[in-house]
Amino acid sequence: MRAYFVNPLLIFFSFIIGGLVILVFWKILLKDIYYKICRSIRGKETEAEIVYYLDSLIKVQYQPLFFMQLRLNIDGNEIITDKFKVIMRKSDTAKYAVGKSVTIKYDPKNIENVIILNVIEDL
Repeated sequence: MRAYFVNPLLIFFSFIIGGLVILVFWKILLKDIYYKICRSIRGKETEAEIVYYLDSLIKVQYQPLFFMQLRLNIDGNEIITDKFKVIMRKSDTAKYAVGKSVTIKYDPKNIENVIILNVIEDL
C-alpha cells in the first residue's frame, strides 16, 4: 500500500486563495450588509449639520451623486465625519445645503457608519 502525501505548498496556496476570496466578498458584499445590520440593531438617531456638500456631476441610475461631510454632537463631543457619497433626488438638493440640519442614524461603536434618513441611498 502506498502512503498518500499532500504537498505542503498546495495546502499553503489553498489557504492564500481562500483568504483572498473571503477578503473580496467582505469588501464587495458582506461589509455593507454588516454595517446595515449594526445600524439597525444599535443605531441611534440624532441631528447633524452639513459642513461640506459637493455635486459630483455623476449620475447613478439617473440620480445625482453628492459628497457630504457632517458635524454632529454626541455626548458633548463635536465630531466631523469623513466625506461620504449620497444619492438623492435633484429636487431635494435645497434641503441639503451647507449649514442645514439633517436627521441621521449612526452606529455608536463606529461613528463613521452614518446614514442620512429620508434620502435615496448612502454609499
